[in-house]
Amino acid sequence: MNIVCTQFLISALCFCPTGNTVSNLIFILPPIYGAIQTYKDGLEKRYLAAYLCLTGMCKT
Repeated sequence: MNIVCTQFLISALCFCPTGNTVSNLIFILPPIYGAIQTYKDGLEKRYLAAYLCLTGMCKT
C-alpha cells in the first residue's frame, strides 16, 4: 500500500507544476502579446510597462 501511495505522489508532483503552468498561460500570454504590439505600434512606454506589470501579477 505504501509503494502505491508513493508512486501516486511522485506522479502527482510531476504533473501538477506542468498542469499549473498550462492553466496559467491564459493569464500570461495576453499581456506579453499586448506588450509586443505596444512596442511594434510605437506607443508610449507607460503602456508597455502596464502590460509587463500585468504579466508579473500572474505569479501572486
